[in-house]
Amino acid sequence: MHQKNEAWLVFGVQNISHKVIGTTFDYRAAKGKGNESLITWLSRNLKPSINFEIKEVDHPDGRLVVFFIPPANLGPVKFLKRAWIRIGSNNKSLDEFPEKEAVIWERRMPFEDRIAKEDVSEKEVLELLNHDQYFKLVDESPPPQNETSVIEKLSQEDFIFQRKGKLHISNVGAMLLAYDLDNFPKLKSKAVRVITYRGINRLTAIKDLTFNKGYAVGFSPLISYVQGQVPELETIEGTLRSATIKYPKKALREFIANALVHQDFSVVGSSPLVEVFDNRVEISNPGKPLIEPERFMDHPPISRNEKLSDKLRRMRICEKRGSGVDRAMVEIEVAQLPPPQLEKRDDGVKITIYSHKELSQLTKDEQSRACYFHSCVRYVIDQEGLTNESLCKRLGIKRQNKAIASRIIKNTLAKKYIKPFDPENKSNRYAKYLPYWA
Repeated sequence: MHQKNEAWLVFGVQNISHKVIGTTFDYRAAKGKGNESLITWLSRNLKPSINFEIKEVDHPDGRLVVFFIPPANLGPVKFLKRAWIRIGSNNKSLDEFPEKEAVIWERRMPFEDRIAKEDVSEKEVLELLNHDQYFKLVDESPPPQNETSVIEKLSQEDFIFQRKGKLHISNVGAMLLAYDLDNFPKLKSKAVRVITYRGINRLTAIKDLTFNKGYAVGFSPLISYVQGQVPELETIEGTLRSATIKYPKKALREFIANALVHQDFSVVGSSPLVEVFDNRVEISNPGKPLIEPERFMDHPPISRNEKLSDKLRRMRICEKRGSGVDRAMVEIEVAQLPPPQLEKRDDGVKITIYSHKELSQLTKDEQSRACYFHSCVRYVIDQEGLTNESLCKRLGIKRQNKAIASRIIKNTLAKKYIKPFDPENKSNRYAKYLPYWA
């Protein structure tokens, strides 16, 4: 309501005089209903879940316990399915004050603009944010020549800001440029995690690494590391032995960037995750997608983190608006890999990129998915419709076996993933097909 970055619930002060008197309140031992731990009970019943913190403060006049509470992000926060508001000294149901609820919806503070670290000096800003790497990424030539100019530029980009004479680092500044996200307690849980497994299941993890650098300054090392974890394919031509990467770099790069940009930062206890198996790479991010996964291609981009997304584009980490996933799909087709699996889950999105499979190893669903995504590529990139011939090329089907492609097209039509370009055309030989949404 008052555009603050935090609210506090304080134990150990008198209500009226605000005099510190101390408290014996032990939040660790306190219980909620049903003898459940207070913290667990609160966390479970708050919707959407919010990342509140609790700290003990040793004050000369007595011990204090302070709950640090973030502002509403997606809308009013409810407890046990009911939202409350403080009116004077009373708690009232928010349903009784629709005009105040409207203000809360209107004044939701974007995650990027909140404070990651408050009351810092200019020297601390330069120690916490990798400004040199930032100016290289945006190709700032010449870069600022002194500390004052650096601070001024970071302020212009909203990475830092002043309020009431004090300097603060914003969430977008820390998430993109931090030397180490561990220096930002509220954000360190959003660092990207990469787990490498032996085999095709999660029974044996052989490496588990968290990338604590900001997303922008740490992106290239992250992609290089993931590529280094992917098993290489060894091929022999004549007497020469060579190794090739299983997955196109551009596809890995774009899908990982997509996971960073489109995650929901309000989801507590979850971060972008890359899992590398012998036969696939799974890329997950918290937060339900704002558009259906099968429409990731060609759909006008919608992001819940517009400022983060815009700055990553300017630093040439993301593709121009809406084209990144399109290019990733093209790379997968050129490499003749199976179609990726794009899944919407209760807690987020998961994209799975598979290593090479022969056509006979693909399930009927995978064949139809390949056909659908091929129709998207043909429509979006080539301005053409899918044909029997183009699908044969995509799946490596020999022309004498074109009946296999016809069967896959028929199955994909039955699933309503594609539709005829010309419904009046009765000749399968010259038929073209478009994605269902075209």
